[in-house]
Amino acid sequence: GSDARWREVWGVDLPEAVLILHKYSYGPLWGLSILIQKTISVDLLQIARWLVPVLWSFFVPILLFRLGGTLFGSRRLSLFFAWGSLLFFPLQASGGLTLPNSLGFLFFLFALWLLFISFDRADPRSKRMAFFSGLLLLPGYALYALLFWILFFTGQAFQFFQRIERPFVKQITMAALFCLGFFILPLFE
Repeated sequence: GSDARWREVWGVDLPEAVLILHKYSYGPLWGLSILIQKTISVDLLQIARWLVPVLWSFFVPILLFRLGGTLFGSRRLSLFFAWGSLLFFPLQASGGLTLPNSLGFLFFLFALWLLFISFDRADPRSKRMAFFSGLLLLPGYALYALLFWILFFTGQAFQFFQRIERPFVKQITMAALFCLGFFILPLFE
């Protein structure tokens, strides 16, 4: 409309709404809320009050256990990792039931687990699954998508640099990648 604000990015005028990622986070939540309200005449907030704690209490310990097993390879550390789910939910539920990150966190954990599996295996199918789950994170909570893609590309770069045969060149490129990370993360803030 006429009230839309525009910003110039690299010589191209773009609507400001396209450049503000946190607004995309609420789109699926609002769309789902309207769809449920019109279809079955139930308020999504009422569903979230009961469904989110049930889903969190069931899936977060399982996903953290699997993620811990993939990361550490130890059943004992996996159980300790799953115990960490007791810490998250009280902080999350105290004010986040209507935020897009309440259910999005479950999918983020699942996508993170797939990502670490793809780093662990040389199977191209696991890499495709991780990539596809990362694409599904894009219309959700922007921070989860950003963290996933930073980890994805960092992991791909590490795997690429591991194939370098000269130890000195490998150490220099790994150190450069590590230092580059210090400059990339503040850019996203």
